[in-house]
Amino acid sequence: RRVNVHLYPSYFTNESRILRIVKPLFERGVFNHFLLIGIHRKDLPDREVIGAGIVLQRVRPAFGNRITGYPGRLVKAIGWYVAVFRLLRDERPQCVNSHSLAVLPLGYAVARARRARLVYDTHELETETLSSRGLRRQLSRMIERLLIHRCDAVSVVNQSIAGWYLKRYRLHRVDVVRNMPILSASDTTPTGKLRAAAGIPEGDCRVYLYQGLLAAGRGLELLLEAFRELG
Repeated sequence: RRVNVHLYPSYFTNESRILRIVKPLFERGVFNHFLLIGIHRKDLPDREVIGAGIVLQRVRPAFGNRITGYPGRLVKAIGWYVAVFRLLRDERPQCVNSHSLAVLPLGYAVARARRARLVYDTHELETETLSSRGLRRQLSRMIERLLIHRCDAVSVVNQSIAGWYLKRYRLHRVDVVRNMPILSASDTTPTGKLRAAAGIPEGDCRVYLYQGLLAAGRGLELLLEAFRELG
């Protein structure tokens, strides 16, 4: 089997970007088996067959479930890494994709142990987020700088982040896989459902939809300021 492993520390309830990467690779015969590895959750099955050749495995941490607080999260994360490494003990992947900086060291360890290619699929500019501060930011930058040149490929979500990585680490190439759906002409035909839900009459005004996390650092303040100036 030509196996491609994707590591992502999430519950895999809506990871469309990863499927957007996986499906073309299957259709073009690059790999014929994909193993997506996420985090166990009680109300979700541990194993799912998502499509032809695509299997999702939600993994329970090997230890640390009973410890609370920040130390508990750290120990539980290490327990998950150990459980994933055990799961892949009998696998021989040709390529390992680490989706996020949090699993890049794990992906590097698996890829090196299995003599596989390593791809770093960062979903955002992870070392520079608002949640990455102080010692955490310093450690994140150190880990990324140490491992990014050991990756066979790097992909990001937009061109501006690609430019940042090219300049920051002097990389020769960074690929862009945008985090957006692939739409057909029929998908973009107005239905009026959003106007109806919001109680806005047809033709009364233009409707803009922000779809994302309502949190600081997402550019919401700039959007609101721009609309205020228009009004």
